[in-house]
Amino acid sequence: RIIGGAGALPVDQIRLMKEVIDGSRLKFLKPYGAPYYYLHPALEAIDRLKKDNISPASLTKLLRRESQVGRGPERQRELLRLYRGYEAALAVARLYDFNDMVLEVIRALETESDFRLMLQEEHHYLLADEHQDANQGQNELLRLLSSYHDRPNLFIVGDAKQAIFQFQGASLDNFN
Repeated sequence: RIIGGAGALPVDQIRLMKEVIDGSRLKFLKPYGAPYYYLHPALEAIDRLKKDNISPASLTKLLRRESQVGRGPERQRELLRLYRGYEAALAVARLYDFNDMVLEVIRALETESDFRLMLQEEHHYLLADEHQDANQGQNELLRLLSSYHDRPNLFIVGDAKQAIFQFQGASLDNFN
């Protein structure tokens, strides 16, 4: 069952995140007297990470790199704990949130070469319309679907001047 997403009430997301927060020892993201103060910002951050195709494992690698540069990303480490807990809670409840639809297809295309080749054989021509609204996850999906040929039949339509949905993960970098 899908939770969250466009127009959906995030009741299940909030319930799951409350459970994760309750079961987590947090210094920064669980202030005394208001343990759910960062609940919505944490869900929004996880939503952005998923749109950018950043899994908990990828975030772990990014935070390790930042630690080596001398930064102290304590809040980010706590967000990573919440992200991992949230993903585990989704799995236990047999739920996935709206952004997981794209991420699950990306994971399948990355790990199942037969599946990827079948889709590439089936879809010789790809059209991505309104590409200014695409996020990194959607871009990765296009890259994987068109990766069989050096010069794929990929037609992208978009207007950089209309890239207004940055809050949904859209970026002008998609045009590079």
